[in-house]
Amino acid sequence: MELNTSNVPSLHDTYHTIVNASWESVAHAIVMVGLLGFIFANRVRNYTNVIRADGTVVFQSADGWYHQRATVYTVENYPETLNFDPYTGFDAGNQVGQFGTLFDQILATVALVIGGGNPSISTINSVLAFTPPILAVAAGISVYYLSKAITNRWGGLTAVGLLALTPGLFLSHSMVGFIDHHIAETVLVSISLLCCVRFTKAATEIGLGLTQFKTSALNSPITWSLFAGIANAVYLVIWPPGLLYIAILSVFLAAAIITEYLKENDPVPLSVAGAAMMLTSGIATLPFAPTASLSVTTLSFIQVLMPISVGIGCLFLGYTAQKFGTCPIRKVGYLLALGAGSCSVLAILALVKPSIIDFFIQNSSRVFWFIGHERGTQIAEADTLSNPFRFGFITYGFALIAAIVGWVLMVGEVFYNESGTPARLLFVIFTLFMTSATITQPRFDYYLVIAVAVLTAYSIYSLHQYSQKLLVSRDITTPELKSKIAATGVAILVLIPLVLSGAPIVAADSYTSPSSHNGWTQSFDWIESETPEFGSYGVESSNQLDYNGEFPAVDDYTYQEGQYGILSRWGIGHRLTVETRRVPVSNPHQQHSTVAADVLLAPSEDTAIDILDSKLGEGSGVRYVVLGQPWGSGDLRSFTSPAASEGEYDIQPDQLGITLQDANTGSFVRTLQTERSYESLRTRLYQFHGSATTQSSFVIHGKGDLSSRDTVTSDNIDIEEYENAIAASNPSSGNSALHGGLYGESPQQIDALQHFRLVHASEGTVAEHPESIAAEHSEVKSGETSAVKTFERVPGATIQGEAPENTTVKASVELRITTTGKTFTYTQYATANENGTFDLVVPYATTGYSQYTTEDGYTNTSIRAEGPYRITTVSDPTSDVVRIGIPEGAVLGEETISTTVQVEGS
Repeated sequence: MELNTSNVPSLHDTYHTIVNASWESVAHAIVMVGLLGFIFANRVRNYTNVIRADGTVVFQSADGWYHQRATVYTVENYPETLNFDPYTGFDAGNQVGQFGTLFDQILATVALVIGGGNPSISTINSVLAFTPPILAVAAGISVYYLSKAITNRWGGLTAVGLLALTPGLFLSHSMVGFIDHHIAETVLVSISLLCCVRFTKAATEIGLGLTQFKTSALNSPITWSLFAGIANAVYLVIWPPGLLYIAILSVFLAAAIITEYLKENDPVPLSVAGAAMMLTSGIATLPFAPTASLSVTTLSFIQVLMPISVGIGCLFLGYTAQKFGTCPIRKVGYLLALGAGSCSVLAILALVKPSIIDFFIQNSSRVFWFIGHERGTQIAEADTLSNPFRFGFITYGFALIAAIVGWVLMVGEVFYNESGTPARLLFVIFTLFMTSATITQPRFDYYLVIAVAVLTAYSIYSLHQYSQKLLVSRDITTPELKSKIAATGVAILVLIPLVLSGAPIVAADSYTSPSSHNGWTQSFDWIESETPEFGSYGVESSNQLDYNGEFPAVDDYTYQEGQYGILSRWGIGHRLTVETRRVPVSNPHQQHSTVAADVLLAPSEDTAIDILDSKLGEGSGVRYVVLGQPWGSGDLRSFTSPAASEGEYDIQPDQLGITLQDANTGSFVRTLQTERSYESLRTRLYQFHGSATTQSSFVIHGKGDLSSRDTVTSDNIDIEEYENAIAASNPSSGNSALHGGLYGESPQQIDALQHFRLVHASEGTVAEHPESIAAEHSEVKSGETSAVKTFERVPGATIQGEAPENTTVKASVELRITTTGKTFTYTQYATANENGTFDLVVPYATTGYSQYTTEDGYTNTSIRAEGPYRITTVSDPTSDVVRIGIPEGAVLGEETISTTVQVEGS
């Protein structure tokens, strides 16, 4: 058989086709490729800060670690996904919710393909690390076509340009190593919006009267609506809480159908296409909805029923429009009928199923700041913006103004144009909702960026259209070229400030800074190797759990002996799970955040232990506490944040400390701690390592009342060191002075802890006092302390002694931190009773460390004593010193020792 090549173009013809292509198209392609290339390159250029030489990855988001957990699980159990996880949320376990979804399945599939069916952890981590920049490029492409559908191809380029240059959350959440579903949401929502624009245009262009409707004319809008429905379904499966977007589409469809009817355009094609989209969304989501409960965070029937209900509602709106006709009186009747019907449905729901009404009201507060969203949450991206315009200008620059202009122009078209406005109405409504959502929770900025990009492009496109018409009306030569030059000039003016400021470059550098991660890496490496495996703590027979095993979903998992929890800041919980294969009490899901805060803010050791035993006592209980700089030193703004979660003490953040700001820059310097802060367990652990401490000789003098302020500037304070603590306590009695306030400087004597000991401190260190304080106040000597410290709960060893009645006895031991070489002294005081006896319970051993290994179910502590305990009287430090050694087994409760000592009084 002879091949027919008559219709195949020759190389000569192909060459001339390329050469004859318009320079405008070539320039367009070059700019598009350049912008997409910059989007990708800017996000990956610092990848060595995230991907280490040994192949390990330091993920840049708290949830990224759990996506790694879910993806590894799916790789090991393909195609099954993680459903219930006992490796987080001690002592209950946790439903994984929005994790272990299609998103993690896709990541696992890619890793399996790249790894030839057996990918290494390094391969999986690399796939996770580079997925966000790739998704950012995909978002650029989808937003380009979306903006092009509203404007033209140059409008599409303008939108992509803004995406490339914005330094906001779209950039931070698409950096290498920031693996999360956020940018996948941006991609899917922009694709859905593109399909919605296409089907609304196709539906409104049919232009048939109400009595001339033909279903055959719906082929084009139905096709696009089906694509939109599939995009919505994938979006919901990847991100179950995405019901907000479904609600936006619902409001849009209702408003668009009613608007088309009132303008005497045919609303039926739009209602049928909208119904097709929503029904497709619900039906396609159905196979992935395992639970029948009302849940935003987990796939349930609400993600199925809501779009299906809206789809049926669209058909109802179109059908009733046909029945009512278009005369003015019938229009009024139509609106009244819809209002009455809506009120009736709400009334029935309120009577029959009030939980549904409560469900939507409760979740509405998360996107509408004016109906009850509380500020001061524990997630920065979920805290209401105090200055939305400042946030907008930092994120978008002059593009924010252009976007506002574009939105106003779209509103004008919706109200004054008789046809072709549903696509504009979609963006009017989408922008309103996402603006409110972003003000309420800044995390929605990676949705808002779609609206700002498209609206910016639309305002410049409108300028081009208007200027061209103006030039034509005045018979100006080459109006097309001159209007393009004018529009291009405005586009440059809008975007150039972001270029000249270097904002996307500087922001990208800050988002991949590795400095804050070293201490955690070192500490988690130590926990993994030097503490008992999960299930082996203090028991002869191990009760280990398969890390990638299948666990039945239960409300409260039952932990066995040897299985234990680790208490830490909840933002680090997922990373602790992945890097140590141990079980955190709290996690970024905010699970157990209240009990964690209650323990860490406990004003006494007994209170902390009571909470641990009563609320987290299953298995072997909570055995370790891991504290880092954010909640330990006072050098970060989050130091006071646990107060927002505690449920026992009714304290406010300003009762833990006063924010000190730089007078020149307004930036945060440190938290000046209050007496209540020093009393808390977390401060006694991190700053004093459980030792008793004496009163500070430092006083912070303020200009004005410090007791009623939560913020003070550096030019309104002065730090003075007095000769002794007694002298310091006198001037601090007034409200204009704060006794102590600095790292390790308590205003009152604090008792020693008896059942918690430091067992590891990271090699990575941080300054005890900020450089600015040490530079301005020479009396403040800024030392270094480990960034992350790990503490163990132990029974403690009892030292019994005899001394004259009411004699205060002091026991102290010098200890060395082997990771840093630094030493500290643990001190405890006791007073002899009327019988002349005293008891000391000490948590640090001085001998016998090697006899208790991790294989036996014990901790290989990296804190070693420099010698025995020295016991003397406080009233006469020069009196005879009694020295006594404490074996490790006694501290662990595994040995009984005779430790009676006799101390001579003065």
